[in-house]
Amino acid sequence: MSSEMPGIINLLGNAVLKQNNVTMYCDRAIFNENDNSFESFGKIKIVQGTSVTTGESLKYDGNTRTGKLRNNVRLIDGSLVLTTQFLDFNTADNTGYFYNGGQVVDSNATLVSRTGHYQSLTKTYFFNDKVVLYNDKYTLRTDTLKYNALTKVAYVYGPATVTGDSTYMYFENGVYNTQKQIASLSIKAYIKRNGQTIKGDSLYYNKQEKMGRAFRNVEMTDSAQKIIIRGEYAEYYGEPQRGFVTKKALLISIGDKDSLFLHADTLQSAYDSTGKFKVLKAYHKVGIYKPDIQARCDSLVYTTRDSVLHFYHNPILWNYENQITAEYIEVLTKNRKPDLFKLKTQSFIVSKHDTSAQYDQISGRNMIGYLKDNQLTKIDVLGNGETIYYPVDKKEIIGVNKAECSNLKIYIDEKKVQRVVFLSKPIGALHPLKELDAKDLILKNFKWLDKIRPMKVDDIFISKP
Repeated sequence: MSSEMPGIINLLGNAVLKQNNVTMYCDRAIFNENDNSFESFGKIKIVQGTSVTTGESLKYDGNTRTGKLRNNVRLIDGSLVLTTQFLDFNTADNTGYFYNGGQVVDSNATLVSRTGHYQSLTKTYFFNDKVVLYNDKYTLRTDTLKYNALTKVAYVYGPATVTGDSTYMYFENGVYNTQKQIASLSIKAYIKRNGQTIKGDSLYYNKQEKMGRAFRNVEMTDSAQKIIIRGEYAEYYGEPQRGFVTKKALLISIGDKDSLFLHADTLQSAYDSTGKFKVLKAYHKVGIYKPDIQARCDSLVYTTRDSVLHFYHNPILWNYENQITAEYIEVLTKNRKPDLFKLKTQSFIVSKHDTSAQYDQISGRNMIGYLKDNQLTKIDVLGNGETIYYPVDKKEIIGVNKAECSNLKIYIDEKKVQRVVFLSKPIGALHPLKELDAKDLILKNFKWLDKIRPMKVDDIFISKP
């Protein structure tokens, strides 16, 4: 110890200074008694509570209990290590500020930023300007982030991205548990993975359990399948892949010319028992709209194994002028377009003439309908066949043909019945228009359901009796 000026004390070799609960070690220190401050050099070590901070030069004000530590600064607190070249700290409130670059290494992640500060008592660290949080599995980039070393939770304020393991996330406000790998994201939040994107006002994602939830204004996009699914709430799981969307659920199948819109209370997607083919289920109050085909039913199932749509519980299809009903309907698709349909039990097809109250009607036990370019071209009636149709000549109805035949084929052109081929001996004849009573011009189980037909996209959301 030596002194060259009044109030100035030089401490040489293994100097130790203490103030309250703080102990400072260094190779050399110059202590100024006049203003209660000192400078120290060499191997500096500061011990306060559970933290140990080292550096090469220090200026410390004992009155304000603030210090400026420079060159190869390193703070160790449990599993956390902060390194920087410039650290200003306050031992009274256990806070510190670093700038011109700093890095924090914890057991689960590494954080880097231009500037930041910490609160030692709460083990909370704040990072600003070009913040990067990363480990061997992901990288998070943002401009403002708070990290709690006790809970291992990061709080993000402002635009942020997360990349890694074929997953990309974007959000502008969020909470991420680096230990449990659980994210809660909001404000323009979306997640991309394997060609699929999910958006929502808020997203929850558990990477370890490979599951997520989305809330409000949910939109899921599959770019490969050209499908968009929307709703107000969704859950999805990674292994095995499955999920559902509910509350105003809407599926949009994007076509080359026109898109198909499907609404239901709930849309559910999963793989079948083989794990190879997807199964889509829509249940309760199903409505479908496409310019050339519409539908309603209570529930629907689609399988990629055979590209078949199954309509259950009071199904109705409309194809241009044709209304199609049965107890159960299957629609077989090819290249994402309807190719043929099968009607099972109480099958009925009806169409109304444009300028009259006459209805062409086809009734039977089962039917098969064939489509070309989304238009009905032929119908096979299989059992208990009955027909009422109005032949037209030069755009004028020339009579009414009423017939019964077990099995028959009906050919349609320009959306009208053109020819009927009876495959067994028919009973029936062509009658003048006014020869038959009105009750004889309606087949059993006839219903005209045009009032509940979706004529535009918004109509599929309206449930009608």
